[in-house]
Amino acid sequence: MPANAPTLDQWRSLFDKAALVKKMAPWEWMEEIDLFGVQDPDSGAVDFISVMGIAGEHFAVAVYRGPQALHDFLELHNAPPIESPERIMEVPQLQLSFEDREFLDDEDRKLIKKLDLRFRGANAWPQFRAYHPGFFPWFLEAGEARLLDLALGQVLDVAPRFDLDPGLLFPEIPKTFLVRVPEEGGWRDRYLPIPSPEPTTEAVALDPFTLSRFQKLASSPLLLEVDLFHFWSPVKEEEDERPYYPYVLALVDAGSGMIVSFDMLPPLPSLEEMRRTVPQHLLEQFERIGGLPREIRVHSPHLFTILGPTTEALSISLELHPSLPFLEQVKEHLTQAAGAGFDPSMIPVDFAPGESPPFDAEEDGPTFPPGLFPSLPFPLDLEETEGIGAELAGAFSDILMESFLSPLDVMGAALSGRSRALPTADIDFYSILDSTTIDTEPPSSILRDFAALLAAIPSKGIEITKVARLPKARFVTDLNQQLTHPLLLGLQRPQSKSYPNVCGLYLLLRATGLGRIQGGKRLFLDQETLANWHRLNPTEQYFALFESWLLRSDLEMIGEYTNALYNPIRLWADFHFEIPGDGLSIADYEKYHYLNYTPGLPNLALMELFGLLTLEYASSAPGEGWRIQHAVRTPFGDGLLARLFDYLATEWQEPTGEPSAPGRLQPVFQPFFPEWVASLSTPEAKFTAEVRRFKISLERDIWRRIAAPATATLDQLAAAILDAFAFDHDHLYSFRFEDRFGLSIAVNHHALQESPFTDQTRVGDLPLQPGDTMTFFYDFGDQWEFLVQLEHLDPPNGRRKKPTLLESHGEPPEQYPDWD
Repeated sequence: MPANAPTLDQWRSLFDKAALVKKMAPWEWMEEIDLFGVQDPDSGAVDFISVMGIAGEHFAVAVYRGPQALHDFLELHNAPPIESPERIMEVPQLQLSFEDREFLDDEDRKLIKKLDLRFRGANAWPQFRAYHPGFFPWFLEAGEARLLDLALGQVLDVAPRFDLDPGLLFPEIPKTFLVRVPEEGGWRDRYLPIPSPEPTTEAVALDPFTLSRFQKLASSPLLLEVDLFHFWSPVKEEEDERPYYPYVLALVDAGSGMIVSFDMLPPLPSLEEMRRTVPQHLLEQFERIGGLPREIRVHSPHLFTILGPTTEALSISLELHPSLPFLEQVKEHLTQAAGAGFDPSMIPVDFAPGESPPFDAEEDGPTFPPGLFPSLPFPLDLEETEGIGAELAGAFSDILMESFLSPLDVMGAALSGRSRALPTADIDFYSILDSTTIDTEPPSSILRDFAALLAAIPSKGIEITKVARLPKARFVTDLNQQLTHPLLLGLQRPQSKSYPNVCGLYLLLRATGLGRIQGGKRLFLDQETLANWHRLNPTEQYFALFESWLLRSDLEMIGEYTNALYNPIRLWADFHFEIPGDGLSIADYEKYHYLNYTPGLPNLALMELFGLLTLEYASSAPGEGWRIQHAVRTPFGDGLLARLFDYLATEWQEPTGEPSAPGRLQPVFQPFFPEWVASLSTPEAKFTAEVRRFKISLERDIWRRIAAPATATLDQLAAAILDAFAFDHDHLYSFRFEDRFGLSIAVNHHALQESPFTDQTRVGDLPLQPGDTMTFFYDFGDQWEFLVQLEHLDPPNGRRKKPTLLESHGEPPEQYPDWD
C-alpha cells in the first residue's frame, strides 16, 4: 500500500458502494462508450466514467482522469486498429473491477479480512486500482479513493436513469457530455462542451550539435520496422514504489525479420519525458550498427510525430504503416515469454562501438544487413578467429534470437538469399565431408558409446532418480567405464550429473524417443522405436542422434532448468567460434566454471562424442569433477557447421510440416552422405478407447477414485474432480504431464488462450500408461494441486458416458478457509 493510503472509513465506503454497483449490474444495459462526467468539488476538474462488462468478460467501472484521458479513450475506441492495444494502460484512470479470488493480491485479501467482509464465486471480489501512464496498476492513494468514491456514487444515480432514458447521455450538441456537478445540498445534471485537448505528443527536434555527430554515419539500403511498446513484466525498484513497465525500443530488419536492436527505456520521470528521449536512443542504435537506414516504418502516430524532425534532418524516409508484420511477431512472442520471467534486455543483439575492426565493403567482400554481422571482415580466415570468433558467435545468436521459432527456420529466414553465410577462407570443407564415410570410418565414438548405453538397459528397465529422472549413480558410474573416453573424477561419491558424457548420451536417449519413463520410477527402451533404430545403417544412426540433439533436445529431459531460449545449435556455434585455430586453452577454474552454463557440460561432451571437437582432459584433484584443459575444433566439425550455414543461405525453404520432424536435416547433409536414406521414426500418439481409472490425491490420506471414458474431455474430468472434492467451479485450471520425450505438456482451460485446451482434448488422447501421473492445477491464486495417477485401463464400456466417482477416502479440505 502507498504511504498515503486511504483510511479504513474510506475503504469501507468504497466497498459499500462496490456492493451496490455489483447488485445493480449496470453493465447489463450500459456499454463502455456510454460516458458521463463528474466534477470534483474540490478542484473543479472533470473526470469521465465508463462502465465495462456488457461482453461478459471484464466487469468494472473506470474513471478517466480529465479531458485528455477522455480523448485518448475515444481515440482508441473509434480509430482503426493502428495503435497497440496496450495503449489503454497509458490512459490515466481509476478503476473498480470485480475479479476472481486468485487475481487478488495479498494486500487486497488483508484489507477484506480487516473489514470483515465475505465474497464468494467468480467475478465477485472488488479490487480498486489506479492506472498511471507507463506504470503497473497500483493501490489507491487517499485522494484517489475520494474521487473513485464520488464517481461510484454518481454511477448509482445515473445508470438507472440511463436505463429508462437512453438519450440521457447523448445530447444533440457534438462534443457535449452530461456532467454531474456538485451544488449546495446535492448534485445536478449539466451538459458541458468538452473540446479536444491540445496534443501531448510533440515532435522532438535534436540540437544541431547532436545531429552533426550522426550525420557522419554512412547510409545503407536497410529498411527498418521500429516500434516503442511496453513490456508486460513490471519492474519494482523499491519495495514501496509503484512498479513500472519498461518500454522496448525495437528495430527489426523489414527484409529478413531479424532483430537488429533492443533498447529498454523506463518511463521515468514520466512517460512523456521518456518519449522525448527516443530520437536520441534511436540514433545511438544506428551508431552501433554502423550506418543509417534508408527507410523507417512505424505504425504508431505518436512515434511518427516524435521521429519526424530527426529523420527529416538525416534524409531518412519515415513511413506510417498500418501493420509491421515482423515486429508484431516479436511482440507476440515477448508477451508470451513475459509470463516465464523472460527479460528482453538479455537478448544479445547489438555490440558496443569499437568492439570490432572497421568494415570496408569495397575491399573486404559482400555486405550483410547492418546488425547481422556488424563490422565483420569477410572472408574470415578461420585460422585467425581469436578476437573475432566471439563477435561472430554473438551475431549468430542474433539470428537465432530474432524469433522464438525453430532454430533452423530462424536462421533460414535471416540468411536466405545471402551469397554465403559462413566465411570459409581457403579451407575446402566440402572435400572434408566428401572424404568422410561414417559406415566404414566413423568420425567419432558416438555410435559405439550409444550402443553401450542401449546394451546396458535390460528388459526390466533401470531405476531413475525421483526429481531429475536420471539413471541412478551406480548405473552411470558403471556405464562411464564402458565408454571410449571414460572420465576420471576426483569425487568420492559422484552423482548421476557428475558424468556429463553419460548425461549427454541419456539426453539423446530421451530426445530420440528410444527411452521412455513409465510410472515415474523406471526407464524402459521403447521396443517399436528400438526396432526402427536397428534397421538404420551407421550413417542414418549418426544423423538420427545428431538431428535429435540439434532440433529436439531440451535440458528438461535430464532434469535441468530450461527455457524458451535454450538452443543447441546456438550453443554449438557460439563455442565453436570461441576456439581459435590452435585450440582453446582452459587453464583456470573460472573459465571452466563458465562452461557449466554455456554450452553446458552435457552439450560439451556431446560435441566431443559427435566428433565436432577434440577435448584434452586435465587431472581432477580430490573433490573435483570433470576438468578440461584444451579444446580443438575438428575439420569434420568445421565442415558440418559450414554446410549448415551455406544451406540456410542458398537452399533453405520454410517448412510445410513439423519443423523438428525426423529427416529435417536430410537435405542439408545427404549430398555428402548418400547412405542417409531413412530416418528414425517413433510411434505416433493415438486415441485409445479404454476406460481410464484414475486415483486423484490432495494428500496421502485424502483421495478419490474416478473412472473416465476415453471420449470424455478433460473439462469433464476437471468437473468430476472438483465435484468429488466439493470444490466450486469458479476458477481456471490446467492439466500438466510429461510426454514420451520427457517434456512438460500443459493442457489449459480455454480462457488461458494457450493451446491445447481442455475442452478439445479427450481422456483417450492422453499419452499416459498405468502408473504414470499428471497434475491438475486449480485456482492459480490458491494453487490447489491434485496428483492424478492412472491406475488401470479397463475395457471400453459404452454405457459409461462421463467420468464417474468410484471411491472416496478422507474429508476434503475447505476450499476457502478463513485467512489467518
